[in-house]
Amino acid sequence: MQDASSVHPHVVAYKRMIAAFNQNDLSAVAELVDPEIAYTIPGKSAVACSTRGVEAHLRALRVARDRSGVTLRLEPEAVLCE
Repeated sequence: MQDASSVHPHVVAYKRMIAAFNQNDLSAVAELVDPEIAYTIPGKSAVACSTRGVEAHLRALRVARDRSGVTLRLEPEAVLCE
């Protein structure tokens, strides 16, 4: 088990963002992501897209959340940072 002080700050922020999304707190997500965020949801589904910027990112998250009937939960298995 890793000591909390040895966890990269970007990993900590990412985990906080995931927790905020899972709590349906998109305003907290907006505060945690870089203003220049570039994000891709891969695939050919109705939620697949590429975004740039916080507002576009939040729109994509809202679409994914809403299309799931607000049941979507993010549960990363591993988070790495260089």
